[in-house]
Amino acid sequence: MPVLDWTRAGAPKAKNVPAMRQFTRWAQYLGGLLEHHQVPGFLSNADEARDLDDDYAEWRAFLLRWHDLYGDQRRSAAELRSSAEPDIGMPDRWEGTFPTTAAGRLLTPKSLGRILTGQIGRWRGNVVLRSEIDTHTRARTYYIEHTPNPEPAEAKPAGPEGVNAPEETGLFQEPQNKPANPQTRQTPP
Repeated sequence: MPVLDWTRAGAPKAKNVPAMRQFTRWAQYLGGLLEHHQVPGFLSNADEARDLDDDYAEWRAFLLRWHDLYGDQRRSAAELRSSAEPDIGMPDRWEGTFPTTAAGRLLTPKSLGRILTGQIGRWRGNVVLRSEIDTHTRARTYYIEHTPNPEPAEAKPAGPEGVNAPEETGLFQEPQNKPANPQTRQTPP
């Protein structure tokens, strides 16, 4: 009955929910349900929990270093892998943040491409990995998007050409023109 009561009240969404990548809408609705029934503190410890997440911290360090080295320049997995090769007598340009195997070896370009593809669109603080397909080479390239704020206020699915999708008009309604993969954009020829 709590859900029916909440929906009769218009299914209000929580306003003070942190961005949670692809789960932001879910968190807003669940937080709204809890707030409606006077259950406070939903996700109030999200920042502290992120600090405990080693995977989050490692990816954030890698993406920030990538941004320091290349800004928003597009790079293939092979180019990134090549840039991680050590130069004898020179410091590690990646400062130990480049992903490696369990044995500490550099990944192959193909393996690196696979793990990068799995990280597309996942915000790590104020940085996120993005990808485009080069229309000339048909190769996937990756780049870092860096925002001045810790995370976007509200994560909305990207529409064609990176335009934000329209705001939902009903409970859990999907955007009308949802692209096949909102995290990959085609570069113009």
